[in-house]
Amino acid sequence: MSEDKPRKRRGTSKKGSEGETKKKSPRTTSTKRTPGNARKAASQQRSTRRRSQKQKLDKHRIESEIEASKILIKPLATEKTIGMIERLNTLTFIVNANANKRAVKRATEQLYGVKVKKVRTLNSPLNTKKAFVRLHPEYKAQEIATRLGIL
Repeated sequence: MSEDKPRKRRGTSKKGSEGETKKKSPRTTSTKRTPGNARKAASQQRSTRRRSQKQKLDKHRIESEIEASKILIKPLATEKTIGMIERLNTLTFIVNANANKRAVKRATEQLYGVKVKKVRTLNSPLNTKKAFVRLHPEYKAQEIATRLGIL
């Protein structure tokens, strides 16, 4: 039985009525066209864009109202962070996942009475957010770390 008919392979191209293969026509434009019922009018697109910008502004307003103690959850003390305290004048904190850099900067300045030079944030694989807070040279991260009990 298998000798009479060749076995049909998966993924082979379909043949036309005369037996030749059908080729897909190449795209001539770089934009993908959607069906007419899926396209939005330009006015509808603008209104959704405006709404999302307002929501972003509201998000920043809400974050600025959060207490400083709720933004900075705890200081992080590992070998790497202690080296950063000594060499780079940088403190490392676990922070609220919804906090942004401005909120972290404001909270650090409020709680510890220092001037912040730069804040870098990173979302860790453990579903936590870390913030690396670099202090101005006139303030020492070692002094704050000893106050926190890290050093």
